[in-house]
Amino acid sequence: MNKTVALVNLWGAFEEQHPRGTIEDFCRHFLAQQREIPVRSQAFKGDIEGVLLRTMGRIAKITTILSSAALEGSEVKSIEEAGLLLYVAALKQPKKSEAIYQNLLELSSGVDMLNRLVKRGLLREYPDTEDRRSKRMEVTPNGMKAVEKCQVQLKKLARMLTKDMSSDNMALCLMLIKGIDDVFTPIVLNLKNKGFEAIYKETVG
Repeated sequence: MNKTVALVNLWGAFEEQHPRGTIEDFCRHFLAQQREIPVRSQAFKGDIEGVLLRTMGRIAKITTILSSAALEGSEVKSIEEAGLLLYVAALKQPKKSEAIYQNLLELSSGVDMLNRLVKRGLLREYPDTEDRRSKRMEVTPNGMKAVEKCQVQLKKLARMLTKDMSSDNMALCLMLIKGIDDVFTPIVLNLKNKGFEAIYKETVG
């Protein structure tokens, strides 16, 4: 087969799987497939989906545990609180419910966290002038100091967890799993409207 045709076919297959992928992403993906990566565990055989999800889950737990240590001594007590604070700072004055749902939190626990941040003087809550049923959140001057501390500590945590990964490998990893975030975040945000079996049929067929 002509090399140009082969390359076009490879690009077509890649683009079908990763419609948002760039040429750089394709190059990383192609090179990664050419590497001889030894199988380190028999657990990869037969249940690779389970192994992948367990690994992602364990990384999430590791991040949660280490983030608590990284934030120790600050007025922010958890990575969930940090996420809320950083989101409100980035969006300036979002609705209270928006801050909760965009951080994938349950309404009751999200309200409790925001109330604690308000009580500590890191956030301010006030009525939405366009919708009196809603509340909006705003970062206070003390909250901005906490935001800066969180950013420094969480960047150090990210650097520590990824210290053995090259930039190319991180970009490749992000490209490969970002689709899960893109597809399932909207579904999770509207989970109350659908049961699991309906979601399964919709996404898997």
